[in-house]
Amino acid sequence: MSGLKPVSHSIKNISGKTFEKKFVALGRVLENWTEIIGGELSAQATPSRIKMQKKKGDYLRTLVVDAPPALTTVLHYKKGLILERMARILGPDYIYDVAFEAGEVRKEAQSQAASKSEILTESEEATLEEFLANIEDEDLKSRLRSLGKSVLKTEENKG
Repeated sequence: MSGLKPVSHSIKNISGKTFEKKFVALGRVLENWTEIIGGELSAQATPSRIKMQKKKGDYLRTLVVDAPPALTTVLHYKKGLILERMARILGPDYIYDVAFEAGEVRKEAQSQAASKSEILTESEEATLEEFLANIEDEDLKSRLRSLGKSVLKTEENKG
């Protein structure tokens, strides 16, 4: 029969993977990702993992970024700029290299962008409903509502 053990003996087993150095490093990259890569690219390219290689007592971190196949070429040409921004934001030699892999586009980023673009102000919504009030066909009304929202958002983005 074994005696009672302090909780601290089990903490490493429970949280070991979560608090490894590479996961903390990936968290710092994710926190600053939009600033590192830019708004448009951050919606399509996602840091997926960090490979750590020990060399002469130090760790060399390689950031792996998943992006659509067509975008990986563009990112490869921007690799120097991305490494420079990471060095400025995260510190020199924090990330040693960046590798780009063809992967899936982030669906949640696309759906968030789509949902933000469909939001109208209350007055725009009221005006649109006023124009559609006399239309009886629900399918036609729904399609015209969608068209109206698109037109209003396009005008808002231009102005």
